[in-house]
Amino acid sequence: MWAGKLVLISLAGVQCILYPPPVLELLESVPVVLIFKGNETHINDNTTDLIRVIPVPVVVISATTMKLLNHVRKDFVAIALFSDIPERVPQMVLSSMEYLERSRIIFVFRKSSSLFAKQYFFRQCFKMGLLNAIMVSFDPEQADKVQILTYMPFKDMKLVDLSNESSAAGLFPEKLRNFNKFPISTVFRSDYPRTFKQVDGNGNILIRGYLGRMLVNFIERNNGTLLDYRLHKYFRQETFEDLISSGKIDTAPHFEQPTPGQRIDCFSFGRMNAMVVVPQLSKVPRFLYLLKPFDWALWIALAVFLFYASVVEYLIGSLIWKRFALSEAFTNVYLGMLFQGIKRSAFSRWQFSIIHGQIILLGFVMVNFYLAQLSSYLTATLYEAPPQTYEEIRQSGLKIMARNKSLRLYLKSGVIPDEYKDLYVAAPLEVLSAHVFLLNTSYAYAILEDRVKLLKELQKDFRRPIFYPTKILISEVFGIRPTRRTWVMIEKLNQFASRLFDCGILLKWLKDAVTAGRYHIRNLDELEYIDRHSTAVPLNINHMTFCWYCLIFGLGFACVCFALEIVIHFYLGNH
Repeated sequence: MWAGKLVLISLAGVQCILYPPPVLELLESVPVVLIFKGNETHINDNTTDLIRVIPVPVVVISATTMKLLNHVRKDFVAIALFSDIPERVPQMVLSSMEYLERSRIIFVFRKSSSLFAKQYFFRQCFKMGLLNAIMVSFDPEQADKVQILTYMPFKDMKLVDLSNESSAAGLFPEKLRNFNKFPISTVFRSDYPRTFKQVDGNGNILIRGYLGRMLVNFIERNNGTLLDYRLHKYFRQETFEDLISSGKIDTAPHFEQPTPGQRIDCFSFGRMNAMVVVPQLSKVPRFLYLLKPFDWALWIALAVFLFYASVVEYLIGSLIWKRFALSEAFTNVYLGMLFQGIKRSAFSRWQFSIIHGQIILLGFVMVNFYLAQLSSYLTATLYEAPPQTYEEIRQSGLKIMARNKSLRLYLKSGVIPDEYKDLYVAAPLEVLSAHVFLLNTSYAYAILEDRVKLLKELQKDFRRPIFYPTKILISEVFGIRPTRRTWVMIEKLNQFASRLFDCGILLKWLKDAVTAGRYHIRNLDELEYIDRHSTAVPLNINHMTFCWYCLIFGLGFACVCFALEIVIHFYLGNH
């Protein structure tokens, strides 16, 4: 990259030009001069002498256009020389200075033109984003008569004569100090918590949301006028992008995710996580409440201990009493684990006392823990644990709804594993927002972090959340504000947003928008599946179903053990 400032000279039939002192001072202060030659351009003796006098390196480019973005910084100065004032800004200048429109540029014309032609040319400069443009025009008959003009865009286009400026510093005055009620066009839509409209007690429509407030404060601070572009049909994301590209709106207080490799020309709000939130699953059947106090690993551990202790007591009993009583050993251990009474003979020997002492102590602890957990479960409605991984989401039968544009970027960047791409369903942003903020539990949702915060705030008064964030972090994205590239106020708005971000005001507005969005989103009271109240649930037949299953299984197992003991006793008696 070429350091420092740069001068771009585009020549088109220029003859006998005497440069004013401010321009010469500017040329002598830059480290590099770039000469861009158009198709009809030739370098005359005057210009050659000028190049020889300037104590800086000179680079001559003979192509029609050259993309300067990757070679220069934004603080360069461009000088374009033409014979007459064209009707439009030359395309070779616009193409070369793409994404560098806010840089300083001096148009030098050999022939003087009418005031109307100069005003019209400056209007084209303003439309194409060339805010820091000045015009130097010469009179061929009076070589010493040079006019230097620039324009002030607000409120009406006004030309300013800089011919009496004696230094290069005065060639580029500040033009964005006061917008003078100049209209700034935008479009608002319900995009919680970024932008939404709210009606106060007096019937006034207020702009809420952290990005909406940022734009409104920017316009009010600079004495501008907010122009809300009204749409007469259903709003789609494609419509929004068309409004930006066609220049019907200047900027929009919304959050956009740039595509990979896209040139970002506006302030980025930093990283924001794209996350997956899932709804609570189906209710746990009442008869399974008896199993919920302990997880399956603990139940398995207790079953293994029951089997192990029964086998140990059976073997010790066989050695001491010389008889086989497996069912009796199992019953003694089982009653001890339930903290129930055991017959005195179980403690007649020290070997049995060691076994049953440990069992009774274990039973005392486990039974009290179990009853405490069970009593709390009977006063609430239990749901299955929400999935946390892609595989668990697949097993639950849910699909993940994502915004169509974001999903295309995720698939293109490869952040979604190939085996789980079929879990995603694309939807327009409006459809996704409607599903999320009406708490539709038919889908899981891929949303950004600020909306996850609003979703948590919506559920703050619920007895239990309806949606839960998962462990799935799809990607970290940079959020940008959609803005027309050639809008002259883009850098000033970027500086304003940067100051808000640095001092924490933007974060404060985000918290305010989350709280305001919670009260602004309607129809929460109409949702039938929200279990808000903590009321006791009376025991019914559904609670006892598992008990009946256990009783039937226990009686059947006892019959099998009884029959087995009869067979063993009969077999031993005959031998």
